[in-house]
Amino acid sequence: HLEQYERAIQDLDKAIELDPNFAAAYNNRSAIYSDLGQYEQSLKDCNKAIELDPTDAIAYFNRGYYYYVKKDYRKAMENYNQSVQLDPTDADIYLNRGAVYSDLKQYEQAIQDYDKAIELNPSLYMAYNNRGIAYKNLGDGQRAVRDYNKAIEINPDYAEPYYNRGNLFLFAANDFQRAIQDFDKAIQRKRDYTSAYDHRAYSY
Repeated sequence: HLEQYERAIQDLDKAIELDPNFAAAYNNRSAIYSDLGQYEQSLKDCNKAIELDPTDAIAYFNRGYYYYVKKDYRKAMENYNQSVQLDPTDADIYLNRGAVYSDLKQYEQAIQDYDKAIELNPSLYMAYNNRGIAYKNLGDGQRAVRDYNKAIEINPDYAEPYYNRGNLFLFAANDFQRAIQDFDKAIQRKRDYTSAYDHRAYSY
């Protein structure tokens, strides 16, 4: 996987060498650096892409993610807002902006963004999972479980909604057996899921 990233970076380096004003190449390289955890390099490429093409929604999206990772929520929000303005049809932008609202504990706004993400892309399982967390934080366990179920239905290999549903069974319903079943499923799908092991131990 790492080799593929390195090859992709080499190709993009070459594209930029041949055309230093090729905004999309900076953008794509920025996304790869972000995947590799090389966030400062990613930011540098985002800034260059925006300088070359200030109407590129993806560049603001990538820069928003950089600031989100750095927990600079104000700047993350500014960039996601700009991204939404430039491309109001990209579900991933609403998904990521919803995560910023959630981290700021603004759950109603987060739900609005997750609603929009789902409207634009009904198979976006992460939006259901994240909306479920927002509902849970607002004390609406019923809607939360419905969203976790939907996320699992769309992608049964995604560990997070099993873990989140397990927590509801454990802490809200005192249903230890179903909690353990969900933590089992989360761990089967993500072997290094520390919190799932911890909460499963608590359920016995």
